[in-house]
Amino acid sequence: MEKMNEVINLLYKHIREELTGEESIQLQNWVNESDENRKFFDKVTDTKRLLINARIKSDNLATIDLDEAWQELKKMGWEQPAEPKGKLRSFNWRWYAAAAAIMLLIAGYWWLAPRDAKESKPEVVQHETPKNDIEPGKYKAMLTLSDGRKIVLDSAMKGELAKQGNTAIVNKDGQLVYDVSKANSNGRSLEGAFNTLTTVKGETYAAILSDGSKVWLNSGSSIRYPVVFTGGERKVEITGEAYFEIAKDASKPFMVTVKDLTVQVLGTHFNINAYDEEAAIKTTLLEGSVSVQLKANSQRSIVIKPGQQAIRTTHDLRLPDGTSLKAGLTTYDSPNLEAVMAWKEGRFYFDGADITEIMRQLERWYNIEVVYEGPKPTHFFGGKMERNLNLSQVLRALEYAGAAFRIEGRKLIVIQ
Repeated sequence: MEKMNEVINLLYKHIREELTGEESIQLQNWVNESDENRKFFDKVTDTKRLLINARIKSDNLATIDLDEAWQELKKMGWEQPAEPKGKLRSFNWRWYAAAAAIMLLIAGYWWLAPRDAKESKPEVVQHETPKNDIEPGKYKAMLTLSDGRKIVLDSAMKGELAKQGNTAIVNKDGQLVYDVSKANSNGRSLEGAFNTLTTVKGETYAAILSDGSKVWLNSGSSIRYPVVFTGGERKVEITGEAYFEIAKDASKPFMVTVKDLTVQVLGTHFNINAYDEEAAIKTTLLEGSVSVQLKANSQRSIVIKPGQQAIRTTHDLRLPDGTSLKAGLTTYDSPNLEAVMAWKEGRFYFDGADITEIMRQLERWYNIEVVYEGPKPTHFFGGKMERNLNLSQVLRALEYAGAAFRIEGRKLIVIQ
């Protein structure tokens, strides 16, 4: 491989996991040619350091200001090694490093989070923090009991919070747990008693219901549920966005009502996004099987399989991948499951999102108001980053992709 643009192209495809078998061998051969190649490969594929301060001026590498890109790389600790020996003697290292930096940005990933967030935490490039920066959302919620009492929940609270009948409400390991180990068998003393768990903007929380089912609430969401499930079904109501892992009980189907839809399951894992400001209600299945039905038309229902999404919209809709959907209830076969589940895993994942969609997510998580000053940016964004970042860090990544902002109190102004 005499031309370095071939190397850049292979590195680009390696980062995106698009190498063919032959290309993988070519890249490995180049890596093994010299210590310099190996060191550079290790550095450029270190996914914790991809938040690079090099601004894209064009998708054409020939028009990049390489001096600017190289200076930014040097600020990150990149050092220019001794000139390589042998056939690479004439190679311009400065161009190589700058082109690689920009290649990674062009790939669309401002931040490549670790595959298992539990094993390692992402490193953040340190910048001066603005005086009016905004911290990320927190693990917090409000529990409203059936008698109207309200309890503020956060991850620091532990132990028994309240008792309803023979059911203890416990905050354990940062999540709400209903302990029915001492409850009477039929639960009649609590029949008709409903609690509500609510998160406002900038909050998220999780709960284990009395049947053992687990639910996670995203920001600006709620779930209303019986203290103890009685009768022949388990029924809850939600707003906003929630992810469920349902305990299996063939004798008691689990039903989620949201706006004009009913989602019925036995034992399964699924996510529902039903924010008022979103264009559609999306039910995404990860495991098991669910039936999604329009309340007003019991004959109109669809059953989705793992990896599919049921989309309910009141008007025609065009998805980011170009798929056109008619108004109604439709099965979509290829949702991006990583993007759907990103919020639960503590990440943002922008999959071909426009600026409006991204700002809606930031509004909910950072509890801010977004104002547009001038025309909105019209291009689309792709990439992922952790949700534990301050707002300024997220905005800096977006600015690299061509947007501009300023923060005034809790107001975020989009100025480009």
